[in-house]
Amino acid sequence: MIDGKLELCAEDYKIKLKKNDACYFGNSDSGDGDNYGAKLIEALKTGNVKEFIEALKIYLQKVDYTLIAKIKEYYFEFAVSNILNMLGVRCKVEVHSALGSVDAVVEFGDYVYIMEFKKDKSVASALKQIEEKGYAIPYKSLKGRNAKKIIKLGVKFSSKKKNIADWGSVC
Repeated sequence: MIDGKLELCAEDYKIKLKKNDACYFGNSDSGDGDNYGAKLIEALKTGNVKEFIEALKIYLQKVDYTLIAKIKEYYFEFAVSNILNMLGVRCKVEVHSALGSVDAVVEFGDYVYIMEFKKDKSVASALKQIEEKGYAIPYKSLKGRNAKKIIKLGVKFSSKKKNIADWGSVC
């Protein structure tokens, strides 16, 4: 019976999101012609990191500031993964490896995005961590049909701006 109640609550939540927050996730019928969800997905599909970041900034800017008053690095990781997952893009968080855990991994189309997020710290430190901890190693495959291009993405979030302040990528 508890499981039934939890399932019902989860189902109600999904319906509420579809009805009230669809414009945040790319199904807007507001007539403004901007479908940021489609832009974000297309950017991931084509390896266009700049467009991906710009679309993420738009979503993050829509979050109510009262919800993020005492912001921590994990908030950004959680927000990015939720945005992507709600758009149907599987985003794995805190993916463990032999030397640590990477903040997020997205395998989409011909690309694997290895993402490390830093709050008020440099992009260089995020990219350095990806490299030093070997987070991309499990995603390397032999050349051939199944080979995917790996993009290492370091993202700096600003606690003042409550959004992405800087980013860098290495292929």
